[in-house]
Amino acid sequence: MTSAFASRLNASIAQYPVETVCAAVGVEIVSIYGVYNLFEFFSVQFSADFAVAFAISRLFRRARLPLEVLGAGVLKKLFPPLSTIRLLDLFPTQLKDSDSKTGHERETRAKKLSREMKVIINKYGLCYLLSSRLVGVGVFFCLYEMKVAGVDIPMVLEYVGLENSEIGDVLGSWAAAVVASAVLYPGNLYLTSIIAPFVGKNIRNK
Repeated sequence: MTSAFASRLNASIAQYPVETVCAAVGVEIVSIYGVYNLFEFFSVQFSADFAVAFAISRLFRRARLPLEVLGAGVLKKLFPPLSTIRLLDLFPTQLKDSDSKTGHERETRAKKLSREMKVIINKYGLCYLLSSRLVGVGVFFCLYEMKVAGVDIPMVLEYVGLENSEIGDVLGSWAAAVVASAVLYPGNLYLTSIIAPFVGKNIRNK
């Protein structure tokens, strides 16, 4: 089953790259919005601490890279076909190494990170993206539990501009919906592998 999914998604990326990107983004948006509305329908409320933890977790994206790579290695051993999915074919220009010289430190760091990510994605394929989502969910819940337990991190809160703001429960519910959609990400990709070729074939046959 994993091999069939990997082959189907690779074929979609090769033949319908634009449709694949659009389908992936569209399915994820529908997923987030759908989960949020389910929370609303069943009157499930989330505190503002969810929004705070979500905002802070965005600051740890670079720091969690070693954990993401470790998780990707585990997933590659468990599901080898997922590592063969050619994600870079969807956006070759963004992750392509540039030959131009620059004296700006920020640009140099960006290029270095771009090269690192290109190597990682080439090696682990979809395993890296799945690991990134799972690690992100783990970091979020760790921060949430710390916040609930009363751990004060004023410098981080001040950095993200949340130290004096009134964050409503609506934002907490949206944060919870985004996190839930990360758990649903494998299913979203499976739908993408079906929707993208279907849309691509119908558009190009007209």
